[in-house]
Amino acid sequence: MAVATELLLYMASRAQLVREVVRPALEAGTVVLADRFVLSSLVYQTVTGAVPEEAVRAMASVALGDLAPDLQIVFDVPVHVALARKHQPPDRMERKGRGFLERVRQAYLARAVSEPRTVLIPGAPPVADVHRRVLKELARVL
Repeated sequence: MAVATELLLYMASRAQLVREVVRPALEAGTVVLADRFVLSSLVYQTVTGAVPEEAVRAMASVALGDLAPDLQIVFDVPVHVALARKHQPPDRMERKGRGFLERVRQAYLARAVSEPRTVLIPGAPPVADVHRRVLKELARVL
C-alpha cells in the first residue's frame, strides 16, 4: 500500500470516528480514550520520509477540525521487548523489520518531548507500575 494511501485511509477513518463518536461523547461530557490518533500518523507516515509533516498536519486539520487531545501517552518499550511480547504473527508494519521498528520508536521518543500535552511512560516495568503512572497522568489532566 502506498504511504499516501495509508495516510488518507487513516485520516478518513479518524474523521468519521470524530464525527460519529468522539465529538458527541465530548459534548455529552464524557471522557474519551483513544488508541492511536494523529500522533501515530506523524510518526508512521513521516518516518519513511514519504509524507512531509506539514501534509499530515494539514490532513489532520481537515479531518478533525480544531479537536486535539488533552493528553497523549507514549508507552516506550524497546523493540526487542515488544516483539518478545507478541503472541500473534507480525502485522504489516512489523514485517518491515527491526530497523523500521527502531526508527518508529525513535520517532515516537522524539515526538513525546516535542508534541504538546504528550507524556512518555516507560512500558517495560511491571504492569502495576505502568498502570499507576497512567492513573497519575490522567488525574493530573482530569
